[in-house]
Amino acid sequence: MDVSADHQELLVVLEAIVSQIRFFLLLSYWVYRRRSRRHFITQHAARARYSMIERIPDQVKYLNSLINMTDETCINQLRMCRNAFFCLCCILEVKRGLTHTKHVKISEQVAMFLVVLSHHTKNLIVKQHFVRSGYTVSVIFHRVLNALLRIHTCFLSTPEPIEENCSSDRWKWFKGCFGALDGTYILIQVPQTDKGRYRNRKGQISVNVLAVCDTNMKYVYVLTGWEGSAVDSRVLKDVVARPNGLKVPNDLKKCWTLSGDYSAWDGDLQKWWWWCLWKQLRTNFMDIILAEKFQVDEEGGGAVAGGNYYLCDCGYTNGEGFLAPYRGVRYHMQEWDACRVPSANEKEFFNKTHAKACNVIERSFALLKGRWAILRSNSIYPVKVANRIIMACCLLQNYIRTEHAVDPIEAEVPETLEPNDDPEPEYIDQVEPSQEWSNWRDTLAREMFDAWRGRR
Repeated sequence: MDVSADHQELLVVLEAIVSQIRFFLLLSYWVYRRRSRRHFITQHAARARYSMIERIPDQVKYLNSLINMTDETCINQLRMCRNAFFCLCCILEVKRGLTHTKHVKISEQVAMFLVVLSHHTKNLIVKQHFVRSGYTVSVIFHRVLNALLRIHTCFLSTPEPIEENCSSDRWKWFKGCFGALDGTYILIQVPQTDKGRYRNRKGQISVNVLAVCDTNMKYVYVLTGWEGSAVDSRVLKDVVARPNGLKVPNDLKKCWTLSGDYSAWDGDLQKWWWWCLWKQLRTNFMDIILAEKFQVDEEGGGAVAGGNYYLCDCGYTNGEGFLAPYRGVRYHMQEWDACRVPSANEKEFFNKTHAKACNVIERSFALLKGRWAILRSNSIYPVKVANRIIMACCLLQNYIRTEHAVDPIEAEVPETLEPNDDPEPEYIDQVEPSQEWSNWRDTLAREMFDAWRGRR
């Protein structure tokens, strides 16, 4: 009995020792795993903390490949030369306070913005090229976009009317003309419930953009936001009725053509009476009254002379401030090129000359969409942002045509337009059919056709 008791006691002691050893082994394993996990987290945090330093060489290398290589590379990637690019950065910094962020300089912000517009590059591709996060790319894009739109007055052109001594075959007949206007469609994405309003006559989902340019294809006014289903004439009425809309000086004057060898009078009846008194010194006053009568147009009323206006196509009303071609008569240049028959009357010749001059706005649209790929394809941005992007592209086109001696897309030397410091005149605030404006168009068409026929 004593031996068995000692044996039982020994087993109890050995079991207690094994339990203690097992406990210490589990404790040691737990401590080891905890230390290993803490070491792993510390190393991962260290790598995340210093990852920006590791990215800097790649960021600098890619940015240098865009703006510090050659002008040709900079134009291909950013649509402007290196000098124009750095000037744009200075303008945005000085005028609207575009500042460096903690990790992104102004030059990289503007380059990122121009890459998106030039190539319609998606956020995923941009963040890989610039080695930035997608959030950073999105925030920087909107910062530059807002800064650019806030200084739109620095980039919009101030038009000058065609002068009397203009010798250009394209513009010499349109004295006082500021330029041309027209609408174009820009594809966008809208919610399913709004697609009906934004579907244009071609079946595409787009916005109707009305743009006004001068004779140098520089934009004077741009209105975006109208649905693609809106007609051009409705958009134009909205443009002239807005408080900040298109301003066309309403300083049109009446003139009456005198018979005989006397020229047209530009003024009121009082000036004509003073002229009659001066003529009385050499001839009889009654003869003047009977012989020098006012000659009006066949439809009545005097012809409109002077004033300023814009050229527009048949989609708009022919009224004060906006000169449209004759409807039902050959107009587009394709029609004239396809049929080489010369102009048969003054209306056809007027339409042909009008089409050559008004073609400036079409070439401006082609230049705009050819330069910025984001306008050629369906935009992935919301409608409000897409409208702001369209305006930014127009402003940048004006800036590029001003800064470049030769436009990289369209080889033409632009003229810098100086702002008009004259007092603000009375402006046209509505677009309505005008008989006087139609009479002046008929008179101008006859003069153009007679001069062209006289040279043959």
